[in-house]
Amino acid sequence: MMAGSDRAQGLQPSPDISPEWVIIHDIGGSDSNASTRHEIHELEFDRALEFTPKIIVIEPRSLGDATTRWIQIGNGLNNVGIACGLAAAATFSTTQSTSQSLYIMFPLVGVNAFCCTLYNMSWSSDPCIHYQVNKSPKILDELPTGEKIAKSVILVRSLDTKRRVLHTTVTLVALSLVVFRVFQWFKQL
Repeated sequence: MMAGSDRAQGLQPSPDISPEWVIIHDIGGSDSNASTRHEIHELEFDRALEFTPKIIVIEPRSLGDATTRWIQIGNGLNNVGIACGLAAAATFSTTQSTSQSLYIMFPLVGVNAFCCTLYNMSWSSDPCIHYQVNKSPKILDELPTGEKIAKSVILVRSLDTKRRVLHTTVTLVALSLVVFRVFQWFKQL
C-alpha cells in the first residue's frame, strides 16, 4: 500500500532505511524547483515518521531547521508549563496570606494551564513528538558515515510519556491548590 502511494506521488523508496535509522537526503536542483524539493523532503519526512525508526537524519537544511524549531517550541511549552506549575505549588506552600498568594498563583497557573492545553492539543497528535534533536557526536557511530551526515539534523526517538504525565500532573496539582486557596479566601470573608 505504501509503495503504491509513493509511486502515485512520484517518490522512489528511500535506499537509506533500516529498522534503526532513516536518512532523508537533500535532493539538489535549481532554485526554481525549491518548493517542489521542499514538498518532496516533507513527504519523505512524513514517511520516515510513519516508519518510526530509532534515528532520523535530515540532510535538507530548511526541513531540519523547521523540525528543530518545532521540537524546541514543544519542549519550551512543556518546560515553561512545568516550571509555572511548580512555582505555583511553591507559592502555595511558602505563603500564609491567601490574598497575596492568589495574586501570584493565578498568573502562574494560568500560564501552566495554557501551556499544558496548547501542548496537548498541538503536539500530542504529532508523530514528531516522539523525537528529540540529538547534539551528541556518539550517535554518528551508529549511522553510515558521510560528510553530509555530520552537518545534518539528527532526531533520536525518545519516549515522551513520562514528560506528558508529569506536565499534566503538575497542572492538575497547581489548579487544585489554587481552588483550595480560593476556598480558604472565601471562608475568610
